[in-house]
Amino acid sequence: MKQVFFALLIIILVTSCKKSSDSSLSCSLTEANIIGNFRITGLVRRLNPLSENIDLFSSYPACQKDDVIQFMANGTYKYIDAGTRCSPYDSQPDPWSIIGANQMHFDGELFTVKSFDCNTLVIYKIDAPQINTNPGAVTTLTLSK
Repeated sequence: MKQVFFALLIIILVTSCKKSSDSSLSCSLTEANIIGNFRITGLVRRLNPLSENIDLFSSYPACQKDDVIQFMANGTYKYIDAGTRCSPYDSQPDPWSIIGANQMHFDGELFTVKSFDCNTLVIYKIDAPQINTNPGAVTTLTLSK
């Protein structure tokens, strides 16, 4: 009788436990999940695989660090000079899109998505030889909602 009771108790405990999923670890990279306002929270450049990252974002003036990039449902985005204004500047809408499983067309460039958790988007691009004197240089941009 005790064995039946313990077996029944174990079955109840196992089936009643709810498995939690940590949605903060990853989020589907879809246009619907990107739509919204982001701020640039990081911009680094690595000139070659052996060099250290150069923090470009730290040299931004304060009036640019609070600006917003608004990704809209119609497939366009625009820069909004929010907070402290550098000068009256809001851009005209430009196109953006998700391409395949891990690429994003944005700001006239094709970026690879390094990570996205529905709140933070990290994208990077590798310079082609004809574009830069540092072929293979990597620029990484971090955007946060």
